[in-house]
Amino acid sequence: MMMNPKLLKTVLSCFLIFVSAATLMAQEIEKAININNFNGIIVSSGIDLYLTQNGSEKVVLKGSKDLMEKVKVSKTSDGALKFEIENGSSWGNWSFGKNNNIKAYISFKTLNSLIASGGSDIYGKNQFKMNSLLIRTSGGSDVKLDLAVADLKVASSGGSDIYLKGSASSFTIQASGGSDVKAFGLIAGELVAKMSGGSDGEFNAEKSITVAASGASGVSYKGAAIKKSINTSGASDVTKVN
Repeated sequence: MMMNPKLLKTVLSCFLIFVSAATLMAQEIEKAININNFNGIIVSSGIDLYLTQNGSEKVVLKGSKDLMEKVKVSKTSDGALKFEIENGSSWGNWSFGKNNNIKAYISFKTLNSLIASGGSDIYGKNQFKMNSLLIRTSGGSDVKLDLAVADLKVASSGGSDIYLKGSASSFTIQASGGSDVKAFGLIAGELVAKMSGGSDGEFNAEKSITVAASGASGVSYKGAAIKKSINTSGASDVTKVN
């Protein structure tokens, strides 16, 4: 049975209008954010960060027009930038086209904290040099950084993955809930690692290493550390590698 020509024309017109509107919404746009004097970053809702330390402060957002309208950027009372999607998430909102998430390109002078949740990822574009840094991840957020830090503290949970290289005089890490930490490339002077809930870690320590592993967690370490304190429970294992 053939469709009525008028009805067919109406259906085709509606489809073309829908495709045109969806395509326009999915077109990537760029937006500069005028904000400065920040000392940390908090990100959620699937927004991905690309960070560069270069002595300046600049924030540029890139993403589809429909999602860009939902992005909220603010500064907390203690000076941290906060990025989030209102009423949803970058990766959870459907849009027509290949790119449906928000990317934030940030230049900064120095930072003391990076906090990511809800599937947001953080990537460093160059090596970060600072006195101290706190990294906190949850909800499947991933971090990949090259650091030269005196005091590094990391807390990871909920299946987040962390990839680190560079150096740290002191490195304290707490990982839980199936999180993985790959830091063979980060040479630490003193390492303190607490791994639980099926989390795995790879570390490199030159002076001392203190490890507590529980709940089927696994730790591999290398380096010249002489002072060692290692405790395992619940089918966990700690192994020295070359």
